[in-house]
Amino acid sequence: MNLSCLLNQILMNKLSRHVRYVVIPQNILFCLGLVYLVKFQLWSMLLWSYAAWVVLGVFGVSTVYHKVYAHRAFKMKRALLPLQWLLTFGAMLTGQGSPISYAVIHRVYHHPNSDLNGKDPHSPKLNSFWHAYYGWHFKTLNFNLRGVRDLTSDSFLTWCHRNYYPFFIISHLVIGLLSFKFLIFCVVFPSVMHVHEMNILNSFSHSRWFGYRNFHGTDESVNHWLFGILSWGTGFHNNHHAHPQRWHNQVRWFEFDPFRWIVPLLRQAEGERGAAPGLTPAAAATLLPSEFSSANRLR
Repeated sequence: MNLSCLLNQILMNKLSRHVRYVVIPQNILFCLGLVYLVKFQLWSMLLWSYAAWVVLGVFGVSTVYHKVYAHRAFKMKRALLPLQWLLTFGAMLTGQGSPISYAVIHRVYHHPNSDLNGKDPHSPKLNSFWHAYYGWHFKTLNFNLRGVRDLTSDSFLTWCHRNYYPFFIISHLVIGLLSFKFLIFCVVFPSVMHVHEMNILNSFSHSRWFGYRNFHGTDESVNHWLFGILSWGTGFHNNHHAHPQRWHNQVRWFEFDPFRWIVPLLRQAEGERGAAPGLTPAAAATLLPSEFSSANRLR
């Protein structure tokens, strides 16, 4: 979607519920927060924003939404299920959809069709760079839930899916009434940070001239060393597309992904692990010729 189409949607009042109830309010709050930050010189609060980004974004979205729900890379220990549910609520605060809608986009549409056809909702190869970075958020998507029946059979996730918009709006109103500073620096700022982290993945990390590749494949995914470090391993995107059900993205020794060590502390025993139905590592992915041998050690 280009800017002219977006403007036309705004003028014709054809914006989706996600744009009306999430994208626009979130960005308005972010702009107000920037004014609040500068006017009152609250620079130290950015440390709290980073800490909240780790909780809501890294553990909420990138771990629970992405690794646990979308890819079934691992299952949390039973004793940690309350923590998983809390992180699910935290991920819902970031404005990236319900756990089911996130998994549908990622598991059913993005990975099987990545950079191949129009079913991939955010490919810079098939659409504009703007569309891949942010424009796709303004596109109405019709979900096929058949590919996530393992999630739709879960009553907790079904509740989260059906009540996502009321939860998002009410939780922001309640948190804002209790503490506007907390809302801005511990919810809005980290949420927008993580949304743009995902936007970078959808655009820069699917453009071969922005990074390097360890694996051949049908998609355009690449790794970025610096972005990989800053994003706690997420930026090693080519590694992820080659082996989507691994719980970490480290292949080469310098591709630091802390979840190589974090997930074993959280997951159930090997025999209890589950796998997302119909989702397997990309069959076409093969390791590029190189001098390192550690790349073949996938765990």
